[in-house]
This record gives sequence, structure tokens and C-alpha cells, in this order.
Amino acid sequence: MLIHLDPTNRVPVYQQLINQVKRHIATGTLKPGDRLPAVRELALLVLVNPNTIQKAYTDLADAGLIHSRKGQGVFVSELRSTLSKDERTRRSVEATDQYITDLLMLGLGLDEVQGLVAARARRFEREEKR
Repeated sequence: MLIHLDPTNRVPVYQQLINQVKRHIATGTLKPGDRLPAVRELALLVLVNPNTIQKAYTDLADAGLIHSRKGQGVFVSELRSTLSKDERTRRSVEATDQYITDLLMLGLGLDEVQGLVAARARRFEREEKR
């Protein structure tokens, strides 16, 4: 699992970690049952305070994405969507509309938004094949 945290980024470091773990799970780089580095181990690897890692792990656990096994470590959880297909579609449309709105508010045109989405989707696809 490759984690790159940028202290100059406006996004808090713990949120960067959460986002990257979610991405690794979404692309299949991390699979259910995979063990994540221990808090102290990851803190040493990415050069941040262990409390920052613990906060990210706690938020990921609260979201049901990871879980701890006493004495064994932290693992990726089995993802089970309890949402109906209609609810998943509704939430997906809502998230997509919000994303497009945010990009338009940044001054991008619809053609730029489409190009950006296509480019990012290709990147996710490449990551998924690794």
C-alpha cells in the first residue's frame, strides 16, 4: 500500500490518509482481509504523529471500512452494501451532481469536466489492474 501525504496540501494529513486508504479499497489494491500497517509503523513510514494515524484509522473503522483484531492488527473489512439499487443510484447521482457543480464553480467548462472525469477514470482503471 503506497501512501503519500503532502503537508503543504490544504487537506488535513489525516484526511489525506483516509482518502488514500478508501481509494486503495475502491480500486482493489487493498482487499477484504488485507492487513494495514500498525499505527506506529505507518507513522514512521509517512513521518507523522501516531495520533494522526490513529484518528484516520478510527474514522475508517467508524465508516466500517477497517476493523481491529485484538493482538493481530488492523484489517480491511468485508464491504456489504445494505443499500437498495435505487438508493445507490440516488446517492451516486447526488454525488455526481455535487462534483460537477463544484468544478463548474471553479470555472471549468463542461467539456473540461468531462475530460477530467475520463482521465481520472482511466487512472483508477490502471490502478485496479495492478
